[in-house]
Amino acid sequence: MTNLVAIQLGGLPWWIQLVIIFVVRDFMQYNIHRLLHRTGQLGHANLYLPLGKLLFLLNGPQMHLWHHAKTFPESHLRGFNFGITLSVWDFIFKTNYWPDNDPDLAV
Repeated sequence: MTNLVAIQLGGLPWWIQLVIIFVVRDFMQYNIHRLLHRTGQLGHANLYLPLGKLLFLLNGPQMHLWHHAKTFPESHLRGFNFGITLSVWDFIFKTNYWPDNDPDLAV
């Protein structure tokens, strides 16, 4: 089997390879984040969607809105509600925070 490589980087100095990888990775993350803010993530939808008990599994708009809050509580100064689709990770790793469904939350 032949390995097809679009661009051969192996012959470049290590530091140039590192810069190229950094830029390509950052470009990919930029596009993923941009797409998530369009239709790709329920958490970024401008909807009121009560999830009931599913809130422990799914990251809905009300929970994710707090991820973008203007000010963070003392208990979560490093951030919270990091889940993209599943909120279960935030509950497992204790990075969940959702005091209420404030529609006027400053973000």
